[in-house]
Amino acid sequence: NYSSQKSDNSYDNSVQRGAQKKRILTIKLQEAEYKIENIEAIHKIQLNREILVEALKNEVKVKQLENRYTKDKETRRNRNQKEMETMERILKKEMDAAETKIEKEMERAVCKHREEMKKVNDDLTECEKKLQLAACKLDVETQVNKA
Repeated sequence: NYSSQKSDNSYDNSVQRGAQKKRILTIKLQEAEYKIENIEAIHKIQLNREILVEALKNEVKVKQLENRYTKDKETRRNRNQKEMETMERILKKEMDAAETKIEKEMERAVCKHREEMKKVNDDLTECEKKLQLAACKLDVETQVNKA
């Protein structure tokens, strides 16, 4: 009887140890599953972080491109403005030079015209004198012929 009781106790102890090992293994399994879930969650967080970092990098690149485009546009506008101002200055100089040339040519033409008019006037004066002299001679001849 004692040995049967001992055997029963041994069996109960063995069952209890088996149950305790099962509980311990169940707890370890739950801990392992929890760790796996944490690792998966951490992995997802890392992936999301990488995606966010890439998105931020792309956003920075877009901003840089926008800034470069704006700067290039402004540079082109400034360059075009400077070119237009340069062209306007050159055109103004050319127009001023042409105006000055025209004015000088007109002054020369006026001077030449005045000289020609003076010569014509002098010639007319000379003709008038000759006519007066001829008229005087004619008068004298007419008086001589009357006398």
